[in-house]
Amino acid sequence: MLKTVTGIFHLHTNYSFDGKSPLQEITNLAKEEGHSFLLLTEHNDDFNNEKMKKFAAECNRLSTDELVVVPGLEINCGLDRHILAIGVKKYIKTASPDEVIGQIKEIGGLVVFPHPGLYQFRTFMKSINSLNGIEVWNSRYDVRYAPNLKSFSLLKDLRKINPRIYAYGGLDLHSSSNFDALCLKIELLKLSEEEILSSLESGSFKIVRKRTVINSTGDITRSQRLFFDIAASANMLAESLWPSMKHA
Repeated sequence: MLKTVTGIFHLHTNYSFDGKSPLQEITNLAKEEGHSFLLLTEHNDDFNNEKMKKFAAECNRLSTDELVVVPGLEINCGLDRHILAIGVKKYIKTASPDEVIGQIKEIGGLVVFPHPGLYQFRTFMKSINSLNGIEVWNSRYDVRYAPNLKSFSLLKDLRKINPRIYAYGGLDLHSSSNFDALCLKIELLKLSEEEILSSLESGSFKIVRKRTVINSTGDITRSQRLFFDIAASANMLAESLWPSMKHA
């Protein structure tokens, strides 16, 4: 029988140079919120093989029958271009985007482009057939209540080339205070890292934030588009009036 579970995508703990909360604290919070999996994406900037082994070991130790903690990295590819490597247990050093993507696929990880509104993606086009997803909703850089509509246009264009590219929503969490209702929802036969990654790879998941639901293909309704556009405009106005609200 299928079981519906939710989890959080794009998380940084104090394993990252700019993360503030210990992994144990984040797992405790996830359990309190009723989530069943965490997809971690620690910055690779100050990682090495030894630190990666320690990180992966703690993820394994904290994983239980009720919560699966999946290790992963956010890899700096130079020029401040980042790539998320989901489900990797080996260290991946900084390199060109195509080299990094190749390394991720070699060790069985999933490749997701984060916060696409921050930079151009033309330099990634060579590896488009190896891409698994686009983070169309990043609650740190986009509006907490709405995704970036431009990201959906990018996803639509990329899916014409590779229909196996899917829409992701992530918190880009750096502290437990950044916790939000945005999550991924999956139906699984068994709660395990393998089943979670398989569901993500096949697009068998949805982005959910309270009553807002977006399927993995990124198809949004006209009413959703209107609501997201209004939310983004309201957020821009609020930030212009109260700059301290940005990334709060």
